[in-house]
Amino acid sequence: MSRSHPEQWTIAEGPGDAERPDASVLEALAGFPTTQIADCGGPVSVVGPGIGPVAGGTELCGTALPVWTKPGDILFVLKVPDLVRPGDVVVIDAGGRPDAAVIGDIIGAQVQRAGGVGLVVDGAVRDLDGLDELGLPTFARGAHPPPRRSRDRARSTWW
Repeated sequence: MSRSHPEQWTIAEGPGDAERPDASVLEALAGFPTTQIADCGGPVSVVGPGIGPVAGGTELCGTALPVWTKPGDILFVLKVPDLVRPGDVVVIDAGGRPDAAVIGDIIGAQVQRAGGVGLVVDGAVRDLDGLDELGLPTFARGAHPPPRRSRDRARSTWW
């Protein structure tokens, strides 16, 4: 986990800031199993170990909209709905911290309304029930605070 990033205060906006694949390419990729895509290499990436589905579904395919933020800092995450284009997957590097959620169902709903197809967070998310209701595939290291069902399970085990 890095403490700073050379572009940490930069928000790239505008049509020329990121090349995006043609929609037909994404549609074609969505038809293949993840394992086959991962084996091919090239400019296609799959999520690494430790990050898994936590809400809204277990499959997604789209263009990554990367967001780098310090753990627990949501300032740039709040800007994300303004930057999302149809077919984008918001990919947030939040330093892998499991105890500081950086996105939940309110911003998730705005991402979805803007055409975003999913969230991937190297860190924690919140509001899993709301993200499930949205049907927005969300992958993360975990949730914080833990969902109620996890807290109830913990109480019955520890108390």
